[in-house]
Amino acid sequence: GADILDPGGVSSRAVLSPPRESFSQLGWDILSEREGLFSNAWPVLSLPEKELVHVVLHAFYEQPPVRQTREDLQRLFYEHCRIRRWQLDEEQQTYLEKTLREHAFDAGPLTELLAHSSLEEIAITGASVAHPVRVYHAHRGWMSTPLYFTDEKVVIHWLNRLALKSGKRLSGQTPTLNAQLNGNQRVHASMAPVCVSGVEASIRKYVIHATHPQQLVQTNVISSEALAYAVTALQTDCNMLIVGNTGSGKTTTLNALLGCLPTHERLILVEETPELHLSNEHVV
Repeated sequence: GADILDPGGVSSRAVLSPPRESFSQLGWDILSEREGLFSNAWPVLSLPEKELVHVVLHAFYEQPPVRQTREDLQRLFYEHCRIRRWQLDEEQQTYLEKTLREHAFDAGPLTELLAHSSLEEIAITGASVAHPVRVYHAHRGWMSTPLYFTDEKVVIHWLNRLALKSGKRLSGQTPTLNAQLNGNQRVHASMAPVCVSGVEASIRKYVIHATHPQQLVQTNVISSEALAYAVTALQTDCNMLIVGNTGSGKTTTLNALLGCLPTHERLILVEETPELHLSNEHVV
């Protein structure tokens, strides 16, 4: 990103100056050698740009809740630019406003990854340049991104922001976190002393690919003979275990098999993170 320009000669207004606290980094950064799928997902912010984002967000969070809207965020952004007599070009203004919105209302630097439809998992293994955020792509497998965190407290902040609606938090008293997020996502995280590397997290998206048993046969997940056996076992009240690695299709298979039960059956689902989506009417 380009440095913020100071054209000089632009009159400034007498308003409250930014907090005198020393400027702290945003807690994340981008590797300079960017290439591949995520090369343009985040702007490379200069030090003045990072400071501007930090100060605007600090002022925004000090506002009462009724004044924490997108319009108020934009107003604070323009005011702080005028205070410093800074002039931004169009590209600069666009990516700075986008960065501010993602930090104020979404998941900060994780927003782009959470919105990517082809990503099935997001993995954080530490907070340093040696630990870039990694993702599991549906067609390419595991990939490294240019995004990395520089502060463990910032990682914990964003994890707790994501898990806010679940009522769970990652903290010294509860150093592990398992929570369902909005829509089809869940998060597992741990911190010291449970995690010896400081902090780690895995955000997983689950998608139901098959809703009928025949789709399992058509996609070569299971043979027709094995499917017939499994359906018979299920309908005769046998105990069953569906076991496999992460992403191997356990939930998809179980969803399809449960669709073979009579519609009048009562189903009781015991799940830590709800992933089963059934069409039966009598489901608890």
